[in-house]
Amino acid sequence: MVLMSDGHANTGPDPIGQAHRAAGEGVRVYTISVGADVDRALMQQIASITGGLEFYAAGSPEAYTVRLREIFSAI
Repeated sequence: MVLMSDGHANTGPDPIGQAHRAAGEGVRVYTISVGADVDRALMQQIASITGGLEFYAAGSPEAYTVRLREIFSAI
């Protein structure tokens, strides 16, 4: 699964609890942290719990697009 977010939960269940649930069901979550005010620690924790990896995409629209292409190629 790919989770692309700024890491700030607006609504819904606890993201760490959901990560543990996903891990229990054998779901690996690759997180892509996006935005200037991203909670990378949370995104890294979610990826770690599930055996996935955390990636970071930021910068200008051009740089962001290039980075996303690199990330999706790696995944």
